[in-house]
Amino acid sequence: MIRLDVRPAMEPGGYHLDRFDVLDGGRLVVARTRRPLSDAARALVAAGVDPSTLVTSRHDAAAADSFRPVAIGEAATWAAEESDRDGLRRRRRPLGTAREHREGHPRTGDDGAAGRVVPGDDAGASWATVA
Repeated sequence: MIRLDVRPAMEPGGYHLDRFDVLDGGRLVVARTRRPLSDAARALVAAGVDPSTLVTSRHDAAAADSFRPVAIGEAATWAAEESDRDGLRRRRRPLGTAREHREGHPRTGDDGAAGRVVPGDDAGASWATVA
């Protein structure tokens, strides 16, 4: 099982808005994402982790996990949406169709930088061995 640590992405001046960094054992998986679990799960699947590996997350400095573990492959298909009418909802989205994986989303002006995998010193390492 993989336990991801979710931390607010700090901006200059020491504050954060609505973006988070996701780490696995101190190694950055994705940076500045609005959807920490699903974006991290997509990055792990792309890195070769077995989709049946269980994953959970924990907010920085929390004593308990945020939810019961789920398969990484399932979490990778989730998309969170919020509306005034229905509130926050989770729905399935096929892999590779999430907005953050397209270049320059026209409505938000997203340059595609958020929610991307950020290679570290060990960029060639595989998470497949962590499971």
